[in-house]
Amino acid sequence: MSRARKIFGVVFPILFVGAFMVIGAVAGEIDSTSGEKSFSLEEIEVTAQLRPNGVLLVREQVTYDFDGTFNVGTRDFDSGPWEIRNMRVFEGDEELDLLVDSPTLVGWDISPASGVHTYELRYKVVNAVLAWPDVVEFNWQWVGNDVPEPVGRHTVTLQVPGDGEGVRAWAHG
Repeated sequence: MSRARKIFGVVFPILFVGAFMVIGAVAGEIDSTSGEKSFSLEEIEVTAQLRPNGVLLVREQVTYDFDGTFNVGTRDFDSGPWEIRNMRVFEGDEELDLLVDSPTLVGWDISPASGVHTYELRYKVVNAVLAWPDVVEFNWQWVGNDVPEPVGRHTVTLQVPGDGEGVRAWAHG
């Protein structure tokens, strides 16, 4: 019994320290790879229709290239006199679950996502225009100041009411 106790007294600390070394090495590997995740915004293609009642109907196709695994997609909006309604997000024909749906932020479940993915956001903007006696003002920022990455390519197609006669536009890049 005394001999077994001596062997246990020597072997147990070695196994104990060895187990912590293995756990530490695995944790270090997890930490080093988790910091290496990144993504790029390859393309944003927007199709929007401004209706005569001032409601804007929007479809945004956003293509991401994920390097690593991601779980949540987000889109933020500036606050203003408008209201974002009826937000829906799709990947292909599948509607995705919304995790956050607030006036200035929407988040949707993409877990697990890696590689190239295109998400379609569909929403309505109420009070998208301000009507003055001599002009109607539509002021909208398609990609906000807080976009996390530069966008590779960004296109917007906006349909206005009527034939577009007399429409003036100013754009800022």
